[in-house]
Amino acid sequence: MSTKKSHRAVQLRSPGARASVQRMPIPQAEVARIVLRVRLALERLRGGETNRQLIHALAEVTLITTFVTEAGHGDLSMALLERTEHDLAAVLVRADATGEWKVPRALVEDLTRVVNEYDRQLSQVRLAAIADACRRFKQLMAENAAQALTVNRSEGPGAY
Repeated sequence: MSTKKSHRAVQLRSPGARASVQRMPIPQAEVARIVLRVRLALERLRGGETNRQLIHALAEVTLITTFVTEAGHGDLSMALLERTEHDLAAVLVRADATGEWKVPRALVEDLTRVVNEYDRQLSQVRLAAIADACRRFKQLMAENAAQALTVNRSEGPGAY
């Protein structure tokens, strides 16, 4: 077993190399792996399967696509992205209230556009912009989790 470090590993440790990688898009093999999972989720939805995990996965794609678009790298209108986000939330609210998982055909069509744009963004937009969008998404999720925890504590025993 060789103890020599690969040239690529050493090269990526330098600040200049990392900055250079951040200016390039994600490698195509990685994009294909990521987008395949997303497209399979969309096909499951299109085929009539609906559950919280599936809606959350497509909402994540919608938010990341929105954040990349806000950074100036999107081809979809903000109105379409906001409508898609709103409609996904409405599916969850309806399911919580009635137990019915109904996804309107128009939402599936909008999600198809969003997934196609997500694919394009991952393939063409520099890695730094994608990484920033992912950081924003994680931050939003952490803030929402903290807010939910605060609400749950205030509604707990002794809150009345």
